[in-house]
Amino acid sequence: MKNTAGGKLIVYLIGIITILIVKSISLHFIMAIFLLTIDLYQGLLDKLKRLFLFFLPFLITAALLVWFQNEKNWILVHRLITIIMWNVLILKNFAEQDLKEGLAQLNFPDLIILTIFFILRYFRVIKEEINRLMRARKLRGAKIKNKFFNIKEYIIIAQIIGSSLERSLKRSDRIYKAMRLRGLKSETFVKSKQKLIISWQPIFLTIFSAALIILLDRGW
Repeated sequence: MKNTAGGKLIVYLIGIITILIVKSISLHFIMAIFLLTIDLYQGLLDKLKRLFLFFLPFLITAALLVWFQNEKNWILVHRLITIIMWNVLILKNFAEQDLKEGLAQLNFPDLIILTIFFILRYFRVIKEEINRLMRARKLRGAKIKNKFFNIKEYIIIAQIIGSSLERSLKRSDRIYKAMRLRGLKSETFVKSKQKLIISWQPIFLTIFSAALIILLDRGW
């Protein structure tokens, strides 16, 4: 028996919670290496590269923020890397419809489901918004001094991506309200056509692994 989208999301959330709880950098390093090995074995290198390129500005910005503060704060960077590996492994075949189905099966609020769905649905709009902001910067005389690596440029790109995501969130809320005025029934739109089917074997395996990692992190 295979997990439905909701069952896969349960496994995913258990992993994310575990990653956020663990404070040991060495454990995060081991988890990242383990997940990277599985990703490479399953031929997910291209997806991994694309996701890393997308999150690279955020990783560099996080590294810069903690550089002069405290060595313990490097755990933030390690958590981001581990989460990227986990996303590629668990959500490799997850489409927009699967995400909507899974959230509905787990009884997430309708507004959250619709907001996430519209953000994913209008991802091209997000890309256009990012490109528009990049062109605006170039028209104002901004230049990349080093084509291969420029920390300042990466920070600016991260700010542009963050601003674009904020704009897309507000736009999705406006679209939702406009569609409600036109007669959209969110209860029907987000209702899952499948019942929640859970294969307990991968969930128990994930819980056992998570418990073992947390105990090791606590020094037991």
